[in-house]
Amino acid sequence: MKDPISNLTDFIFEIGQLKRIPHIGWLHAGVKDPERVGEHVFRASQIAYLLADQEGADVYKTTVMTLIHDNGEARIGDHDLLTRKYVDSEAAEKRAFADQCDGLPPHIGKQWKALFTEREAMKTPEAKCSKDADNLEQAFQAKEYLEQGYKNVQSWIETIEKNLHTATAKKILKTMKKRSCFEWVEKARKS
Repeated sequence: MKDPISNLTDFIFEIGQLKRIPHIGWLHAGVKDPERVGEHVFRASQIAYLLADQEGADVYKTTVMTLIHDNGEARIGDHDLLTRKYVDSEAAEKRAFADQCDGLPPHIGKQWKALFTEREAMKTPEAKCSKDADNLEQAFQAKEYLEQGYKNVQSWIETIEKNLHTATAKKILKTMKKRSCFEWVEKARKS
């Protein structure tokens, strides 16, 4: 059995994989150099904090839930809807996540497993905010790719719009659809 510091060191190296794994669905939409899973998680976690705050959910619980939601992909890679037709990636990701947690200090592993399970059940405000943050991040990414000329991503925005749970996420998406992804730059320059 490894010592706790060795386990933490290995875990930190392992989640570094998320900075190298492309979000596979974007490749199927024709995007040449798609965002990486780690980039997705970074923005989704910040969106989660914002949504939780606006929805009256626990911001820290929601943020951690979102921060760890794709950790299993460090072991199994990212699987989009096409891949999931052929591979039970949900079960594989759960198993990979559980194995990762088993190498962490027991109290952290237990907390993270509970958060992962809660998110999957989608019954709490935190789980709904976390899932919406995950989806909303992808909608924003689709909008950015759309404005770069990748037309095959429009359907992502439409699909995500139908699957949002929180009022705040729905309002943000509605506003996002009306804006250019670079409008904020002009506003920032003028302020």
